[in-house]
Amino acid sequence: AKAREAVPGAYTKEDAIFNLQRVALLTTALGQSPPNAELIYDGMQDRLHQPYRQGLIPGLTEILQSVTPDSHPGLLGICLS
Repeated sequence: AKAREAVPGAYTKEDAIFNLQRVALLTTALGQSPPNAELIYDGMQDRLHQPYRQGLIPGLTEILQSVTPDSHPGLLGICLS
């Protein structure tokens, strides 16, 4: 219930467009062989729920900021599900 309450009732057009662009990017990136870790990581970025909910999980903000394909070779993405 807290997770649902954390997200706003409406979003900006810019944030909606950002997420739609990431869906297209992620879909394209997942179809590549070999996978492009940078594109997959970029495609998993979110503005619609993760920024609002990450504060509910202690330490998640720091993890999301510090764990990247550069810091962890082979990482394809990380997100709050």
